[in-house]
Amino acid sequence: MRGKILGQKQVATAYAKNYLAETLGEAHSTLCKSLERVETVETLDELRGVEGAASRAYFDLFRRCNHSDMSFEGRHKRGATDPINALLNFGYTLLTRELEGFLEAAGLDPTIGFYHLGDQDRPSLACDWIEEFRHPVVDRLVLKLINEKILQADHFEVHEEKSGLRMKPEGLRRFVQHWEKVLSGRAGSIGTAGGSRDIFLDRLGVLLDSLMRESPYRSHLEA
Repeated sequence: MRGKILGQKQVATAYAKNYLAETLGEAHSTLCKSLERVETVETLDELRGVEGAASRAYFDLFRRCNHSDMSFEGRHKRGATDPINALLNFGYTLLTRELEGFLEAAGLDPTIGFYHLGDQDRPSLACDWIEEFRHPVVDRLVLKLINEKILQADHFEVHEEKSGLRMKPEGLRRFVQHWEKVLSGRAGSIGTAGGSRDIFLDRLGVLLDSLMRESPYRSHLEA
């Protein structure tokens, strides 16, 4: 959770620098206070409360970082009815599957997590591990795609079988093209000369070492 909130602060600060009219304000203060509270909570329920407060503050900042013609009123996880939430949902799904593959390759069971409880075949450990990468990888990509008008409203359509939106083939092609660039390092990723996959591999080694030693794991933003 430290990694998640640090990732939220990183994205918000980066866009505050790029758009001088943006101010971080109270929402940024909430993120800082949430980061402090992570160190003092005693139960998972308390930690989830901290996560909720931080996420509400972050997505208020995220909304102000949206300079596209597409509206974003807040975060909706399921059945997204607006393009930006649909992009976030899709990106988080791809990232979860990517990390799930790394965990399986290392011989770990992705369904046994620490923070996310087991739920049928949900990859709980991948859902845990995604938190430190969620915002620096997916959110920054989504903001780039919408603010540079690489993806626009006409790249989406209503899903006929399920409620919500989905990308049309051309929109999907553009997203996947840029997604692969981020993972391979051929586009701005999460702060190193390599791609995001290189960071995933490095942190997997740290995670395995932490599990073997039964020692605390630190996210890539704390390394």
